[in-house]
Amino acid sequence: MITRHPTGRRPGRPCKLTPQVQQKICQAISELVPYEYAAVGAGTSYQAMQEWMHRAENNEEPFASFKVAVKEAEA
Repeated sequence: MITRHPTGRRPGRPCKLTPQVQQKICQAISELVPYEYAAVGAGTSYQAMQEWMHRAENNEEPFASFKVAVKEAEA
């Protein structure tokens, strides 16, 4: 069982996927920048981005919304 902090937040490091990071990645992808460079340009790693895309498959938020935004940026 996962215990929660009294404020309701889960313990651990906060996720680096913020609206600003998502916007930067999607902007770069829409300009045909490869995923690897888009992630680094947004201040994260390609490995983190891969993990977010994987977590989106389980409909976890905010990762599912991130994956939708990335796919829209590719179009």
